[in-house]
Amino acid sequence: MIFKEKANDIISKLKVSSKQNHVMLLNLVVSEVSLLVKSLETKEEFSPSFPKVIVDSWDFDDDLGSELLELYQLYKRIISK
Repeated sequence: MIFKEKANDIISKLKVSSKQNHVMLLNLVVSEVSLLVKSLETKEEFSPSFPKVIVDSWDFDDDLGSELLELYQLYKRIISK
C-alpha cells in the first residue's frame, strides 16, 4: 500500500529530524501519522492536529512539513472514497 509506505518513510524522517527541537510535538506527529495508517485499516476516519500545527508553526520551506501535508491530503482522498 503506497500510503502506508509513505507514512512509514515520514515517520523515519521525523525520528531523525534535527530541525524539530520540541520532543513532545515530534512524538505527537509520529503518533498521529501512525493513527492515520491504522484508521485506513479500520476504515474509521481520524482527524489529526498536526496539519494545523505545521501550517501555524513550521517554516514554510520545511521539506518534511510539506511531505506531511501531502500525506494528509492523500489520506483525505483515500478515506473519502
